Amino acid sequence: MDISTWKRKNLLGIEELSCIEITQILGLAKKFKQEMKGNNLDKDYLRGKRIVNLFMEPSTRTRIAFEVAAKSLHADVITVAEQSSSLTKGETLRDTAMNIQALGADAIVLRHSSPGSPLFLSRIVDVPIINAGDGAHEHPSQALLDLYTLQDRLGNNLDKDYLRGKRIVNLFMEPSTRTRIAFEVAAKSLHADVITVAEQSSSLTKGETLRDTAMNIQALGADAIVLRHSSPGSPLFLSRIVDVPIINAGDGAHEHPSQALLDLYTLQDRLGSVQGKKITILGDILFSRVARSNFWALSKMGAQVTLAGPSTLVPKQFETMGAKVCHNLKEALQGADAVMLLRIQHERQSSSHFPSLAEYTAIFGLNKDRRKWLKKGALILHPGPVNRGVELDSELADSSQSVILDQVSNGIAVRMAILYLCTYKKGI
Repeated sequence: MDISTWKRKNLLGIEELSCIEITQILGLAKKFKQEMKGNNLDKDYLRGKRIVNLFMEPSTRTRIAFEVAAKSLHADVITVAEQSSSLTKGETLRDTAMNIQALGADAIVLRHSSPGSPLFLSRIVDVPIINAGDGAHEHPSQALLDLYTLQDRLGNNLDKDYLRGKRIVNLFMEPSTRTRIAFEVAAKSLHADVITVAEQSSSLTKGETLRDTAMNIQALGADAIVLRHSSPGSPLFLSRIVDVPIINAGDGAHEHPSQALLDLYTLQDRLGSVQGKKITILGDILFSRVARSNFWALSKMGAQVTLAGPSTLVPKQFETMGAKVCHNLKEALQGADAVMLLRIQHERQSSSHFPSLAEYTAIFGLNKDRRKWLKKGALILHPGPVNRGVELDSELADSSQSVILDQVSNGIAVRMAILYLCTYKKGI
């Protein structure tokens, strides 16, 4: 892998990287992975270098991964968390970074809640800044490892420029991690240009309407808009306003089509077919767009769908859709080929629909004892985020029956298919 042309000092985001630069990163990653597998990573690539992990938000995987990566290259690593830094005494992020540089750091890996903070520091200090996640803006190392995983699994055949020259705008008016990143990775895997707009960084905060925002995005040359919005029907509304394709990434408590499609893909991948299979969706059905989309998708493919949970969250009105409604957990789980857990959607509820989370868990939480009611080997799904110990025990979430991380990985391929069909439409 030729990295002689690499000139970039900082890694602030994926948006700024060229295809060649991404290829260089992934090629070097493959080399290091092969060396680690063969226990041959013994060259002192970064010996004598000091890497400071400045993590101003909680993190497990990203922080540990950067520490292990640096130490594997024989660098010295110092990790600074917000609660243990002078930021708690009123010191500014600028001064903290300047002091870290003065103390001999050769690079700073920054995780911060404020979008643009890595770019800000890159203009202050002379040492390289590596973005480990800046608010709702970017998480470049996560996107790169997701792309590496895809290439590793698919044989690095993602080299056709299906969407090169296309501009995909992710217009996310609600918080999102999995869906937003998956759509970004999917679009970039197809070589599209991606721009992500969050509500707090858009002119909606200045009183601009969603209609005018979409019209302006179209006028700026977007080829498709991926919309996440709290208002049910907002994607349909925009589809009647603009000419470019609108892809619904979740609209209130209405639908979440890409999530249902990736869930269906995961089930078919494991079960071969969902025809005649008993699938139980358990939890907050009333306020869940995932439940509605999954019901439609699974029913159309011949599955027997049961919607289960407390009567306040699974009213009998769902029977008019053709679903079986069940308020008895044992009855709902008995003989199920798969169970999909849903978290309680507190952000969409104006009042409590049950006495307490503890009572919900006691009656409807899936634990080891209640797993016995499922068919042996039944699959456990969850669209995330998982509230461990509430709707699902941690042990089950991490068990061999769980396909939760499969859902996350499959979400990239499914969203690639959606983007391709909506914006390319030519034969592969």
